[in-house]
Amino acid sequence: KKRAAAENALLHRVNPKRFELSDAGREMRGMDLVRIAGVLTNNHFGSDAEIAKRAMSSSDLPLILANVAEKSVQKSYDTAPETFSKWVNERTLKNYNIHHQTKAGVFPSLSERGEDGEFTYGSFGEGEEKVQIKKFGKILAFTQEMIANDDMQVLADFVNKAGAAGKRLESKLVYD
Repeated sequence: KKRAAAENALLHRVNPKRFELSDAGREMRGMDLVRIAGVLTNNHFGSDAEIAKRAMSSSDLPLILANVAEKSVQKSYDTAPETFSKWVNERTLKNYNIHHQTKAGVFPSLSERGEDGEFTYGSFGEGEEKVQIKKFGKILAFTQEMIANDDMQVLADFVNKAGAAGKRLESKLVYD
């Protein structure tokens, strides 16, 4: 319950417009990362640096921060603009092998048929495209110093930019 409350409070703190605060999250609203770490470890004693060090090595805080980052990146990605979805066909690939896909060529222009005229025949060709699943990413290192300094804005800025960067890369790959 503490973990879910902390995650909700941090998601709301990172982006209050996209993440609604739950009742459990309200309990931790306004707490800095060190206080949240103290709640998670049941150990509020020591300097901020000591609490942060314990939290990064023995509590759920690293997992919570990873979940907050992942959910925030996904929201940012989902809301980033793109233009290709209207004209692409999505397909599911089961592995990382190169897949050969047949594609139909351009449909021929339509011809006008007069009152007593006939339709004429047209033709179109086929082509092949090769597609393959690839992975892209970066690793975010959230340090105990960032916890002690309560640098959630750094995380918020990073994840919002990461989601938009993912959408931009996807668009670039589609258009390329």
